[in-house]
Amino acid sequence: MRMDRRSVTGQEGPALHLMQGTRQSCSATAPLRVPLDVKDTEPARPRPPDRTGTVVRSGVRIPYAVYGAAHRPTVMLLPTWTIVPSRIWRFQVAALARHLQVVTFEGRGSAEGDSPAGATAYRGSEVAADTVAVMDDAGVDRAVLVGFSLGAPWAVRVAAEHPDRVDGLVLIAGSGTGARQAGHRTPEGEREAREMEAAFNATAWVEGGWEDFVQFFFSKLFSEPHSTKPIEDAVRWARRVDPAVM
Repeated sequence: MRMDRRSVTGQEGPALHLMQGTRQSCSATAPLRVPLDVKDTEPARPRPPDRTGTVVRSGVRIPYAVYGAAHRPTVMLLPTWTIVPSRIWRFQVAALARHLQVVTFEGRGSAEGDSPAGATAYRGSEVAADTVAVMDDAGVDRAVLVGFSLGAPWAVRVAAEHPDRVDGLVLIAGSGTGARQAGHRTPEGEREAREMEAAFNATAWVEGGWEDFVQFFFSKLFSEPHSTKPIEDAVRWARRVDPAVM
């Protein structure tokens, strides 16, 4: 079971780097006050892919999708956290593919791809190598890499290791700095930070607390008014992930 919780800074490690600072253990995660009745029906894509493929690297299957004409500049939307698939980008894909070639792929542990065993299989170096393998298989020489959350440090790594393959970086709300700066939060913000840290309890996840966690987690991420739809989609995707992989 992959439960390594080391800092991203200067080290490799899996998805639990989403949270910064020291995590506190708790017996269970806090549920939403009104749990969502999330249906299992997957919504249609705003834009279907023009082609799909699968590359296998070191025995790990990596499905990918390509949108838009090949002669256009390419934007590559990297995986975020294992908890959601590449469909998290579906609305961005629909807009960007009007003008660019767009490539997405499934990250390790995603319900749409493979979940290799062992924490080392989820290192940033592996995701960077997966990115280049997808580019090679899709016939993409160079691309602008877009990284959101954990995808941000992964994109930086690809650019550092393969500068000849990267035209630029777009980094959005990057996770995994490994630093928690005291004194820069309001009391309410500090309380919410402690609540979120306590929710990252891998033992509770595998002992029946996964549903409570994902509803709590996505209600915090999608905090804007009228965000029920993105919360429902994210909870649906998270239900398909094995919490032991997280």
